[in-house]
Amino acid sequence: MKLSNGSIGKMMAAIVLFAFTSTAFAQKPVLQKTFKDKAVKNLICGMENEVPAIVESSLFVTLELKDRFPDENYDKLLDKFNELANNGSTLPIRYKAQLTSLYFNYHDLFKEVNVSKEDPDQFYRMITEKIETNTLATK
Repeated sequence: MKLSNGSIGKMMAAIVLFAFTSTAFAQKPVLQKTFKDKAVKNLICGMENEVPAIVESSLFVTLELKDRFPDENYDKLLDKFNELANNGSTLPIRYKAQLTSLYFNYHDLFKEVNVSKEDPDQFYRMITEKIETNTLATK
C-alpha cells in the first residue's frame, strides 16, 4: 500500500500532535492515600453519624483495624474515642467507646481476645472480662 504525500504529512502531523499533547498535559502523579488513611477518615465520619447503630458499627470496625494493623498510628481515632466516651449520644456508645479506647491503648493486654464479626457484643464482653480479670489480679 502506497501513501500519498498528503497522507504522510497528515500522519506526521498527528504523531507530532500526539507527542506534544502527551508531554504538555502530563502532570506529576498524585500520591494516593494509603488504605489505612482512607479507613481512618471513613471511620471518623461513621462515628460522627447521628444513627447510633452506625456509630457502634464504626467503633467495632476500628477494633478490627487495630487487630489487623496493630502498629499503625491511630491518634485521630483515639481522640474520637475520647470524645464519644464523654459526649456519645447513647450510653452503649459511651461504654463501647471507652472499651475501644482501652483496647487501643493497652493492645498487648488483649492479645488473646479474638475479634469476631459474628457477634461484636461478645467481643466487647471479652474485653470487659479481661479488664475485670486483670483488675482483680492486681489488688
